[in-house]
Amino acid sequence: MRIGLWNVDHPEALHKRGTGAYLRYHAVSAYLKRQACDVFVITEANAAIQLPGYQAEFSAESPFLKRSRNYESPNQYHQVGIYSRGYVEPLEIAEPINGLLCRTIWQDRPLLLYGNVVTIKDQFAKNSDKTYGDRLHEQLEAIRQLLTRTREREAVLATCRLRIPSQLQHSDMERRTMPDPNGVRHSGWILCPC
Repeated sequence: MRIGLWNVDHPEALHKRGTGAYLRYHAVSAYLKRQACDVFVITEANAAIQLPGYQAEFSAESPFLKRSRNYESPNQYHQVGIYSRGYVEPLEIAEPINGLLCRTIWQDRPLLLYGNVVTIKDQFAKNSDKTYGDRLHEQLEAIRQLLTRTREREAVLATCRLRIPSQLQHSDMERRTMPDPNGVRHSGWILCPC
């Protein structure tokens, strides 16, 4: 199974042809289509990105509004999107805005896919007293709880918007950089763990 992990930083659809935002949205969509992954776990996703042949599920719509962002339909921003060439079913989790847990089937075995965005924003509150460390601790604890609740036959993929330390990388992981017409580098990972 090829699993692609990318933070695409909310590409926006419906901009004038030739503008940087228009070029970026189409470059991100085309790049993902070329990767031929079985599953993508995309952070800072836009549901407007359609990948033919994939079923998509998304975390709750992001409440983190940015004035400069285009919110016209079909733009719909989520912290996490999971695209799968096969069956994918969303499962309930404690934090549905910053995380998404889905079940799929791979080689006749259930496989849990989990994606999240570690954010310093405390849900909707602008006046939160939580630090980045507080939020990181909460979300790592959620991953730990997820790992302890899985059955032996299930595998879990967790992705946070964090760099993957070299000691956790292995030969089945390949780092790729997505070209961006605006000159911003977006790195992602291709995993072949199964």
